[in-house]
Amino acid sequence: MADYLPEVGIDVPFISILTPFKGTALYEKLDKEHRIISQRGLEFYNGYNVAFIPNKMTPEELLMAHRSLWNKAFSFKNSATRIFRGLFKLRLGAILLSLFMNGFYCLKKLRNNSPIDMNIR
Repeated sequence: MADYLPEVGIDVPFISILTPFKGTALYEKLDKEHRIISQRGLEFYNGYNVAFIPNKMTPEELLMAHRSLWNKAFSFKNSATRIFRGLFKLRLGAILLSLFMNGFYCLKKLRNNSPIDMNIR
């Protein structure tokens, strides 16, 4: 999927894991299907950890797929490409946002400061 980001022209990818917050239709559906991992606290409800049991993979596989996508999307090459491309097609405010967000996440990646892995409980 990370290989398609340049092709579709996404300026700043926001890559998160589906999060079923209490009180939402998604939560009710997954709860009814016994797919909510109930022993997980609110620290898992942040878009970077898995709080439910996916249909066709394990929670661990989903977490690792997310981490792999996140690391590829925010590699130096991919981040620099998005920033450079934006210089010629975006307005000033969008250029600054792209520069800040891509730079921030790329720096996190370069410093091995990826999203925190919560222990799979």
